[in-house]
Amino acid sequence: MPREVSAVIERVAALGAGVFEIGLKLGESPPSFLPGQYLLVIDPSGARIAFSIASPPQALPDLVLHYRPTPGSDDAQRIDRLLKTSKTL
Repeated sequence: MPREVSAVIERVAALGAGVFEIGLKLGESPPSFLPGQYLLVIDPSGARIAFSIASPPQALPDLVLHYRPTPGSDDAQRIDRLLKTSKTL
């Protein structure tokens, strides 16, 4: 069942080939997940943007997402803006 949690953005690092790693620290009671699941990030406008979770479940409360922006994509513009202006997701 979906639920909302907040996360602190700890790092954004370029991995190469246009891919970025977003390191997050989840708050209290992080949700459990299975390998291969996706995470929906909700931006301030309410848009839901899907990310593949790159870290294993046992790494919680740390969570790693991989992100490759698609040129011209509204979602990529939203995430780029969030990563530049916010400390939390």
